[in-house]
Order: sequence, then structure tokens, then C-alpha cells
Amino acid sequence: MAVGVGNDTIDFADTTLGPFAGLLSAPREGFRWVVGWRPGPNCAAAPQPLGWLVQNDTDGFVHNERYPALRAERCRDLHRKFARLARVRPERRRDAILTFANRYGWLGSRDDRCLLTPPRPNDGSGGWGHTPDTREGEPGRLWDAAIPEAAALVALWDLVQREERGTLDRFLT
Repeated sequence: MAVGVGNDTIDFADTTLGPFAGLLSAPREGFRWVVGWRPGPNCAAAPQPLGWLVQNDTDGFVHNERYPALRAERCRDLHRKFARLARVRPERRRDAILTFANRYGWLGSRDDRCLLTPPRPNDGSGGWGHTPDTREGEPGRLWDAAIPEAAALVALWDLVQREERGTLDRFLT
């Protein structure tokens, strides 16, 4: 099923599956990076050098702006916009990812996220417990892995579009 206006349609399946599955909503208050927060016991994620992307809230609730992925203008060439993050210098990448996430939402699906709790003194709980500060977070490594992959796929698609067979032969044979 495709949704949109005129020629600006986006296949709905593309917004619920695949690398842009989380783009169905973005928090009005935006996201922030947290480092040192611990994933809950049901999360197999390793420590995140880049940190975790978590939603901000101003009153204890996250207010989502629903379905920005269905706005054709906002998401025109979304894969290309995402692939451009590969050109950002490593020291600025966290800020660039945050800007992208604040505009388009989560990168992965709900399965990619973990419940996180901020660091707190050892209270016998092993350092994790559901508190009012517990947030759903997406690992930075998810973004780190997807960005170069998207850049390579967009570059490959550009070669196909320009019919550069000689260059394509070097990559595909």
C-alpha cells in the first residue's frame, strides 16, 4: 500500500519494516544522548561507546509527533539524507545523528531498543531497576553500522542510475 499525494508516495511497508522502521513518530521534545546508562535485564546490548539515544520529556511523558515518515516533502530522498551522515567527521557524528533523529525519529524498530536506567548508587539491585527516570533507548552502534551501509548502497544505486558498467563491474565481479 502506498500513501501520499500525487507522485509523492511512500510504500507504507517501507516505514514499518527495514532500516527506517522507527520513522513513524518523533518526540516533540527531541532526543538526547546518554552515556553510562544501563540496559535492563532483557536487553542483550553491549556497552555503547557512542551512547544511547533516548527521548526527552518535559513533564514525565513523551509527546510524539505521529507519522512524519508519511509526509512526502519531509522525507524526500530520505535514504540519501541518511547516507550523507557518512561524510560527517567522526567528532561531529553524534550531533549529526541527533539532528537527523530529531527530525525523522528512531532509526530501528522497537526490537532494537532497550529499557535503560541512569547510573545510580549500588542499592542491591545490581544497578538496574525501573524508576521514573527509566527510558527507552536505541544503541548508538545501530546508527554506526547503518550509516556506512546506507552510503554504500546509495553510491551503488547512483552507479546503476548512471549506467556506469565499468565501475559496477569492479564492484560486482
